[in-house]
Amino acid sequence: MPEASGPVYVALDLETTGTNPQNDRIVEIGAVKFTREGVLDTYQALVNPGRALPYRVQVLTGISDAELAAAPRIEIVAADIEGFAGDHPIVGQSIQFDLSFLKYAGVHLPGLPYDTFEIASLFLPEARDYGLKGLASFFEIPLPVHHRALSDAEAARAIFLALRDRLEQLPAGLLHEVLRLSSEVDWPLARLLEELVGGPQALIPLEAQALDGYTAPAADEAPDIAPVDRRTPIAPSEAGRYLRTAGREGAIEDFEDRPQQLEMAEAVSRALSDGHHLAVEAGTGTGKSLAYLTPAVLHSMRNGEKVVISTDTIGLQEQLIGKDIPTVRKVLADAPAIADLRATTLKGRRNYLCLLRWSQARRRPAADLYELAMLIRLLIWAPRTQTGDRAELNISQPEDQAWDRLSAQNENCLAGPCQYVKQGTCFLLRARKRAESAHLLVVNHALLLSDLAAEGGVLPSYGYLVVDEAHNLEEEATRSFGFEASRTGIEDLLTSIAGRKSAGLTGLVRALTRTSSGTDGATELLDELDVLVAQADSAAESFFQGLKDLIDEGGAEGDGERQLSLTSGTRAQPSWSRVEVLWDNLAAPLYQIEERLLKLFAALLQGGPARGPEVEAVVMQVDAAASQIHDLADGLNAIISRHDPEQIAWLSITRRGDISVSSAPLSVSTILGQQLFDQKQSVVLTSATLTAAGSFDYLKQRVGLESGEELLLDSPFDFKKAVQLLLPTDFPEPHEPGYQAACEEAISEVAEASDGRTLALFTSHSALRATYHSIRSGLEEKGIQVLAQSLDGTARQLITALKESHRTLLLGTASFWEGVDIAGEALSTLVIARLPFPVPVDPIFAARSELYDDPFNQFALPQAILRFKQGFGRLIRHRDDRGSVVVLDRRLLSKSYGEAFLNSLPDCSMSRLPRRDLAESVGRWLAAGSNAELAAAPS
Repeated sequence: MPEASGPVYVALDLETTGTNPQNDRIVEIGAVKFTREGVLDTYQALVNPGRALPYRVQVLTGISDAELAAAPRIEIVAADIEGFAGDHPIVGQSIQFDLSFLKYAGVHLPGLPYDTFEIASLFLPEARDYGLKGLASFFEIPLPVHHRALSDAEAARAIFLALRDRLEQLPAGLLHEVLRLSSEVDWPLARLLEELVGGPQALIPLEAQALDGYTAPAADEAPDIAPVDRRTPIAPSEAGRYLRTAGREGAIEDFEDRPQQLEMAEAVSRALSDGHHLAVEAGTGTGKSLAYLTPAVLHSMRNGEKVVISTDTIGLQEQLIGKDIPTVRKVLADAPAIADLRATTLKGRRNYLCLLRWSQARRRPAADLYELAMLIRLLIWAPRTQTGDRAELNISQPEDQAWDRLSAQNENCLAGPCQYVKQGTCFLLRARKRAESAHLLVVNHALLLSDLAAEGGVLPSYGYLVVDEAHNLEEEATRSFGFEASRTGIEDLLTSIAGRKSAGLTGLVRALTRTSSGTDGATELLDELDVLVAQADSAAESFFQGLKDLIDEGGAEGDGERQLSLTSGTRAQPSWSRVEVLWDNLAAPLYQIEERLLKLFAALLQGGPARGPEVEAVVMQVDAAASQIHDLADGLNAIISRHDPEQIAWLSITRRGDISVSSAPLSVSTILGQQLFDQKQSVVLTSATLTAAGSFDYLKQRVGLESGEELLLDSPFDFKKAVQLLLPTDFPEPHEPGYQAACEEAISEVAEASDGRTLALFTSHSALRATYHSIRSGLEEKGIQVLAQSLDGTARQLITALKESHRTLLLGTASFWEGVDIAGEALSTLVIARLPFPVPVDPIFAARSELYDDPFNQFALPQAILRFKQGFGRLIRHRDDRGSVVVLDRRLLSKSYGEAFLNSLPDCSMSRLPRRDLAESVGRWLAAGSNAELAAAPS
């Protein structure tokens, strides 16, 4: 055992029965005492929690109830662990979790906490996984046993030492700046950094530090693409020929001839060449990305015409840029000038770091730990990034506000006096320039629709567009052309103007008036703003309380929130006049705040060219705040002060009590028709789910597509062999007594028959929670863990858990109906609890229903069918996948519209059977698939 030389640390890890220290208990403690030279001592103890160990914890740890029954209680081992740790710094992965359990159990460890997760997330931007396992892999540290306390503590020790070495390699000036930024917050890691730089007495004064901004060179200049004098159409078969050739020569991994892909590529080629619109439904496995990208590249490069690709999510944008477009380069390797292909992505302003705001923020200590964390990450990351895109950082939800204060979301910043814009190093400017010169520009629906709402200027000029995941276009347009203001959002905005602890704009400007020239005349305006913000905050409190009273009077209960439509009838109620008075009381200070901010903006501008970068940054923030206040006040005034029959307006209150006021267009079809389809040469809409009952009519009507070709392509997968669809004939209908109990029983039995490997989809959070609490203990006694969305983690965490431990039943709603991709045996059974009809009391659905003569058949039914197809598509993601789909809604059989749902699905092996036979049929189908695989396997 080595002598203690240098600082002594204690690495600690616990295993527990759950995640809540008030309700859950410790079951194992592991600790390692060490220095940089080696391990001094170890400690390990099982702890009797006084209760049964949940099955999921048994699966994770391998610890059994029998082992714990013979272990001492925490009161017995408390003195041992306190004596072992002493007052040494406590090292661990997310160490506050462990310390909170120990504190609640009466164990006091006074040493400073050093969190390896926190250190890595701040100072190691190149790592993409900051979990214990991910960091161990990054540093090539062995982790032979995971989720056992001593083994995990040993891994935390090795990770901490590797991170400490990384910190020592950072420039001394950077560490000094981090310590200065942290000087006004309680941050334990400051002691570790002081240890590295020689103590607080060695800090370099602010005046002696180099606080230069980002100094990367400007983006490489590339010529804008320009249309050729004579357009050359793409032969319909050309893209398909390239795809076939590349597949046979190995450019496309696991390539298979898919007639559907070639047919889609030909149709997209014709649409782009002839200049017409196209709607394509391409079933799972078609390979639609390559089917539209290949002709898009050929058309753009041959004719000098930009093609924009719009996806539903930023994640899909990154997949296209990082994976699919590089594949197309290989596909078209023999095409003329393919090496000159320029493809890039463009995102909304708030996705890019503003160098001016960042430079200004570095000149004062951080206001809180979240701002400190963001500033530290940027110190490490900004000199390395070429894009300034927040997607390169793992930003947690609590850090979002800190990022917003540093992002490039000021509307007029590119036209302002910013030094980084002048130098050409501004990240937003560079992204815009890349977009201007790109043949292919990949955006998301939100940015596409922002460009339409702004009547251009957000995106470069373009005439050709492919909308992937087009089934979400109407919903995103509803959001983009709508308005929302919440109590918490207004509170955050007002706080950003006159924040606590002088952290708001008024505090920043006051600091500038003491240190910078060109800020005369601001003091009186700042005092007025402080008073007006306080008045507005008080008036907002009363206004939203009045809205809450209105909801309490007549609001309808939705799933997780109560809502009230602001119809002409609502506005005729006596209580509405009180809301109008309360709004007048709020509107007055809001418009006065806007006026004072504009005057402050003018006062700061008086400094002219001589003003410094700090003043420039604040000038931009003042301008942005004035614009935000203006949009907020006008948006609320439009809802409260008048009834617009072309707008839907409503109030909402969430389960947590946050109240919001919202509006949306009654219809987006006219907007999209006039501003999108009428303005573009060719728009291609594609998705795996565009048709209802085999028709595109519903989609075309909803998005305003009046003309164009249609193409409906089946999946190349053999669903007859891959899927059995089970429909119980004697199940209660959802509105009948006993439905929920029958649903719980069926899901439990099916999950057991599937040996886990099951995803159950719900249409309401309340039904999901009821099922979870009813069946969890019974299934876990049988060795199947049950995980529920929002109760056991994020969607990504739950999907990862299912992939890692197949003996899992996952309960999901909302986002789980689409976008979930779990290939292989991890998901073998899909249960759809009920048909996904829209919620009748939803304000948007209710208002739009009134536009139809037959709202159920013309509106509700097609919408439910599209959602149903999305849910069904979660099961089969690969040609070799096989499984069962169980639909626990007898309306598929008892109602005339059931056939429309069934006809929308691929041709499956469908069985109508008593509910008592569901589990047996699922087990038999899966066993038959396993036997077939065994028979096909080489001996």
